[in-house]
Amino acid sequence: MAQDTHQAPLILIQARLGSTRLPHKVMAGIGEQTMVRRVYDRAMLIWPGTTVRVICPYKDSQRLASVVPVWPDVGPTQDVLGRYNRSCVTAAPIVRLTADCPLLDPGVSRLVLAAFYAQSDPWYAGATGAEGLDGLDTEIFSQEALKWANLQPTPEEREHVTLAMRRAPRAQFITLPGTPKLDWSIDTQADLDWVREVYARCPYCAEGTPHHTNARGSIGGTRWQLCLDLHHRPEGDLVEWQ
Repeated sequence: MAQDTHQAPLILIQARLGSTRLPHKVMAGIGEQTMVRRVYDRAMLIWPGTTVRVICPYKDSQRLASVVPVWPDVGPTQDVLGRYNRSCVTAAPIVRLTADCPLLDPGVSRLVLAAFYAQSDPWYAGATGAEGLDGLDTEIFSQEALKWANLQPTPEEREHVTLAMRRAPRAQFITLPGTPKLDWSIDTQADLDWVREVYARCPYCAEGTPHHTNARGSIGGTRWQLCLDLHHRPEGDLVEWQ
């Protein structure tokens, strides 16, 4: 994807501290950084030079702002769709990431952006857990799609920003050839313990280098090899391909 031929997107990382299964997880330490900072640093590699912000409820903004740039919002916590509409005062497409994906691979994200910009009338493109890429979640949508989605009235569609967009016929989804279903988002203490172990043992993860997926540009994807997830959740010691 030639970045100079397309409008730079606005990259928003959705975060909150009130997770029910693992409260304050996005502020949990992974090595020397918080989880949300790990995601932010990887997001900065998707489209160098574009704006990256963490979008969050106002009540969480002071704590999150201690580690990342934030865009707080005073609206209802569960109306995340409304938060996006109030924050996105731009004509640029919006990239949506989530702060519980510390193994985010910018190479996967760039594949999603390329699919979006390849559309004759770009609307929505995504790689999410529904496509077997949980933990590499990247979605990009146009301002037109965002305004259309904001007309959807149900609480489920208000809380889950892209639910209506993803159900629209114009939506496009990305998969990675040869990649088994991934479960890399952090939802429980066991997930957090695992990703801490990954960062502790893997110098590539610790440095923020895309490594463990089959995306072009990541170390593991140079030959579209079998996804390194098979080596990250073994029965026994975690090992690395050299």
